[in-house]
Amino acid sequence: QGSARPWPNGTIIARNYTAYDHDTFKANIEDNATQLAQKANTNDVNAALELKANKRQENWITGTLISGWAGSLMYRKNDLGIVQVEYSLTSSNVSAWSNVWDAPVGYRPQTGRSIRTFPVVPVGGVSANPLFIFEDNALKVPLSGGGLAVSTTYIGQFMYLAVG
Repeated sequence: QGSARPWPNGTIIARNYTAYDHDTFKANIEDNATQLAQKANTNDVNAALELKANKRQENWITGTLISGWAGSLMYRKNDLGIVQVEYSLTSSNVSAWSNVWDAPVGYRPQTGRSIRTFPVVPVGGVSANPLFIFEDNALKVPLSGGGLAVSTTYIGQFMYLAVG
C-alpha cells in the first residue's frame, strides 16, 4: 500500500481507487451479507410471504341511505386507504343538497369532490346533477330548476382517499 508522502502546498493530486479501497469495500459487502443471512432465516421469509399472499380485501359494507333515497350503496376500504363505493340510488321527492349517505369515521374523504354520474332520468324528468362527497362525510346531490324528478336513478361507482 505504501506510506504517505509530503506534497508542497498547491500541488494538484488525484485520489485514485486503490487496492486498499477495494479490499475495504469488499469486506463491507461480505460483512453486510453475513449479518443479513443471520437475521433472516427461511421460516421468517416463508411466514412473511404467506402473510402477504393471504391478505384479503375488506368485505363490502352496506351504507344507510337517508333523506328520501332508496336503492343500495356499498363501500369498502383497501390497505392503502382508498375507499371504493358502488351504488344504485333512486330519488324520491328530495330537496336541494339533500344527504344521500353519511360516510362513517375512517371512510371519510380527505377532500371534497364532484362525482360524475350517469343518471337514468324518467320520461319528462329534469336533467340530473352530479353527486358530491364532502370532507364532512356527506354524499349529496345539488338540485337546480325546482328539484329532482321522482324516481331518477343514479348507478355507478367511485373511489377516493380516506382521512387517516
